Amino acid sequence: MEKGAPKKETKQKIFQTAIHLFARRGYDAVGIREIAKTAGVQISMINYYFEGKVGILREIVNETYRMYFETILSIGDESVALEQRMKTLVKNMVDFFRFNTELTIVGISAMPLDIPEIADLRIKWVTENRASLNRLFSEMGLDIKDDIKMSVVRSFLTNVIFGHFEGKYSWDLIINAPAKPKLLPKLEEINAGCRVSEDDFYRQYADTLATFYINGIKSIAAQDNK
Repeated sequence: MEKGAPKKETKQKIFQTAIHLFARRGYDAVGIREIAKTAGVQISMINYYFEGKVGILREIVNETYRMYFETILSIGDESVALEQRMKTLVKNMVDFFRFNTELTIVGISAMPLDIPEIADLRIKWVTENRASLNRLFSEMGLDIKDDIKMSVVRSFLTNVIFGHFEGKYSWDLIINAPAKPKLLPKLEEINAGCRVSEDDFYRQYADTLATFYINGIKSIAAQDNK
């Protein structure tokens, strides 16, 4: 880090460096010295801005779920048709995970950690997220007091999309590693006729997932209303 760099720039450099290292190697495997060395700052700067490694993680989790929450809230109000709002929700969530993959890998995978500060954030964000989505689910005819069905519906969308991008991230690390997997040329040969642009892929991916999700909810609601 250059001497005299603006404070905001220094803090952001530390933040982004920690995200990158945590995503690749895991929170427990990365020490504060490595973060400082990679970011080009003194350890004292990390303690000043974040009060240590847990403070960085806390800010990452907060940023992840703040953006996630905004994704849910930006689908429109009741003046927009319900199915259109659901389709927008799926598209927004795909875009969120696609363009913030490292952030979400760290922010979401960190949630089960046995750290009091992180546990408090988990309760806060899960509560707010559930309240927002419950309104949509109620509009679609679901009984939000049915714990079994709601445990499937609430977690399904996030788990599917997150799982896709977490797997893609891991796969990209493998194929871009200095030592290439021996079977990589064979896999590329198999996939040669299945290529579309990334934008087209995720447009179709979001449409397909939205159709699957909406029809699934409708089916569950229909069973409840028999």
